[in-house]
Amino acid sequence: RTLDQVRLEELVGDALVLRVPDARTGQALGEQDLGLAKLTSAPKIVVIHTGWDQFFGSEKYLNHPFLTGSAAERLCGLGMRLLAIDTLSPDRTPAAGEQSDFAVHRAVLGSDRLIVENLRGLENVPDQVRLGFFPLKLTAVDGAPVRAVAFTES
Repeated sequence: RTLDQVRLEELVGDALVLRVPDARTGQALGEQDLGLAKLTSAPKIVVIHTGWDQFFGSEKYLNHPFLTGSAAERLCGLGMRLLAIDTLSPDRTPAAGEQSDFAVHRAVLGSDRLIVENLRGLENVPDQVRLGFFPLKLTAVDGAPVRAVAFTES
């Protein structure tokens, strides 16, 4: 779908932040790394916090940790509707001349779910929170910058 076909209601909801503080350069994050075995269901939004946003703007940011296709499929099976992450992509970013199978994009977008990438500041967000992602109102595109909002009690 293009962004103008996504309802704002799809971009707001209860979220679970899965933290992988020891994520390494180029690491494939599987079900075990994310602690998915202990989950019987997932909220509408699942956020992966690797801390990789600290490298934003540097060459290192391109060689980020990423999810495995099976982890993405498991999250979808648990009921997740939106996957958000603090890296360039939930898939491995291929080096120049390499191909990527985009297994996470295929699993998530292929089942009519959504992806938000490049989040920052997740260390300040509780593990369970209500989140909203509000994109620029653009048509005929598959993505746009968002204003990400955590609705916390003050």
